[in-house]
Amino acid sequence: MTCNMISRVFQNMIYCRNNGIRHNNRGYESALERQILNYVDKPVSMRNNFVIKTFYNKDFKYFDSTKAFLEDIEYFKRKIILKPFIVNEVNRFKSKFDENTVSVHIRTWHSTTNRVTNDKAAERRSVNKNVVFEKIYKLMDEHIVKNPNVNFFVAIDDFSYKEKIKERYINVIFYVPNSRFTNVQNDFIELLLLGRTSELIGNAASTFTIWAWRLRDHSVSKKVTVLSHINGEISYSGDVSNLKI
Repeated sequence: MTCNMISRVFQNMIYCRNNGIRHNNRGYESALERQILNYVDKPVSMRNNFVIKTFYNKDFKYFDSTKAFLEDIEYFKRKIILKPFIVNEVNRFKSKFDENTVSVHIRTWHSTTNRVTNDKAAERRSVNKNVVFEKIYKLMDEHIVKNPNVNFFVAIDDFSYKEKIKERYINVIFYVPNSRFTNVQNDFIELLLLGRTSELIGNAASTFTIWAWRLRDHSVSKKVTVLSHINGEISYSGDVSNLKI
């Protein structure tokens, strides 16, 4: 749910800015504000039948957004501040990271913490998850061969895989532990941490990966690699300097 909430918050804000609309109570947005965000300016007023979908049109290119859209994202990133406990938790946990840490976001399309998203569409997307797993493992193995000091921060929606992955990569895997925070807050902390390492490996069809990259720390994140959920093949891999997002 977190990625959809984040998508709605930013896309609604962007839509309203571009159309001169003001609104102040929007469901997902108010939930985000309550749990995660403190707005500097109230950017968004209730409007009947106002819905912005979290999915992009068929011509949308994952790493080729329009300049205006990207400028709007940066604008609203500057207009909001996170609740202090979110910032503190991210800073506390990222102290475990070093220059050898690679973030890995694995989307199985089956959520342990938000079962409402385990719908038919997610079920269809998960058909080839084992193929995708093997491709992710291959990338991780290649990192280990190139750099014996590499370690991986992993965020995964299905917690039943955590121990299996940890057993495969003994002593080089770590996760955000369960905490006193809500599921949405924990998910958002994970999302921010994914963008606090030198490289992010994720899923091209996942909005969680998209927003982890968009909200990344530009001074740290240098490279993103995204895989297709259909066959696990690399959809894009590149450095920040080569990206328009």
